[in-house]
Amino acid sequence: MSQLTPARHFTDSHVHGHTLDLLITSDEQVLTMLPVDPPLLLDHSFVVADCDCTPPSTTSTSYRQVRNWRVLDVDAFAADLQSSLLITTPAEDIETGVDCYNSTQRSLLDKHAPVELKRVTTRSSSARLYYRECHNVNQEIRASVSLTTHR
Repeated sequence: MSQLTPARHFTDSHVHGHTLDLLITSDEQVLTMLPVDPPLLLDHSFVVADCDCTPPSTTSTSYRQVRNWRVLDVDAFAADLQSSLLITTPAEDIETGVDCYNSTQRSLLDKHAPVELKRVTTRSSSARLYYRECHNVNQEIRASVSLTTHR
């Protein structure tokens, strides 16, 4: 909420005039407060407001390097691995063996499942952020109301 310029919409929804129902929106938010009926069963009224609450969404495009594993021919990969230097010429020490393993793996994968550049479009909505933030504010309000009413 600190990122918004908040506007408060108060309603007298309690028989003693306390502000128990409070709507906080950005100052650009168009809000239509509907008439508040007098309390029926409890000492609170039912408050109804009409607003357009469509959260802004953002779209971003990025590129990612991926391998298409579906095109990998396992038999051809295994045959090339059997004829590679990794198998035909064993390494004399561990460091050489690891280097040979890494270079063989990279070259065989590049041959049998080449890296492709894929465009990834991400559509994010801030609805989850709004929901989480509203939920946390509601929890704080409920806690403070219960503290003040139980004293």
